[in-house]
Amino acid sequence: MNRSQVNIAITVYEATTTPKWKMRFVVRAKKGLIFNTIQTETGYGYWHPDSLRNNPPGGNFPNWIIVEVKRTKEVYQQTGLNDLLKIVNKSLK
Repeated sequence: MNRSQVNIAITVYEATTTPKWKMRFVVRAKKGLIFNTIQTETGYGYWHPDSLRNNPPGGNFPNWIIVEVKRTKEVYQQTGLNDLLKIVNKSLK
């Protein structure tokens, strides 16, 4: 499938007592004007060490988040105050 055929919704559940927060990913396939859910996964996110240079890390850009789903880890980068995240090739440290 290519990017125009799917929609990915990411829900972040803010953590108040731990440095990790829960994340839910819902992948939907486009069929005409309707999106059907084809996969739902839950994982965790936490700040990459390079994002911990100032407090709070979310207020500085770019910042990086490590996302872990089913023991697979990827580093996502956020470059501004928006909903866009992209997977980047950055060391997990």
